[in-house]
Amino acid sequence: MEEPSPPPLFTTAALRTLGVLTLFALALTLWYCWGKTQLATRPLSLHSKIVPFDLNRSDEHQLAAVPGLGPTLARRIVAYREQHGPFQSVDELDKIYGIGPATLERLRPFLCVESSEKMEKVIRAQNTEVRSPAKPLTESPIDPNHATMEQLQSLPGIGPVLAERIHTEARQRPFRSVEELRRVKGIGTKTLEKLRPHIQIQP
Repeated sequence: MEEPSPPPLFTTAALRTLGVLTLFALALTLWYCWGKTQLATRPLSLHSKIVPFDLNRSDEHQLAAVPGLGPTLARRIVAYREQHGPFQSVDELDKIYGIGPATLERLRPFLCVESSEKMEKVIRAQNTEVRSPAKPLTESPIDPNHATMEQLQSLPGIGPVLAERIHTEARQRPFRSVEELRRVKGIGTKTLEKLRPHIQIQP
């Protein structure tokens, strides 16, 4: 009688499993090697060319496009800016609810704050462009309940947007004191102090 042949060293299932593992290991090796090439790292160089958004000049839609911000935080940043005035530095973002130290560090490369002197020049230029043909600015105090849009825009820190808000608010409910100007969205403590010498509510 012939002796039975010895069983194979590897079964068919084992060989298939080994083949799958070999292909998987090869794929991982190729992926790792590709990650070390310049082609794989090229997109990261785009960060060095990013032009950061100015916190004091960017609107809500521009800020919402910043990676890691989104519309909710963008609205909070704009609201904070309208209430407290221009940002002095990017670090001031830590006062915004929802922005902690880790988030602030992620946002820092995409945001900036230009110098106050440069910002004042920009604001003056913008106000000059949007104002109607110049009328002589009066030095006497202005009553916001009866002032025209041109008179309101002659006040320090008041552009067309805030002038329209003051005009609308006065028509809905006349102001009874200078402090009531805080009802207007965008007029915070700092802006109110600038306006106080130029405002007089008539009885």
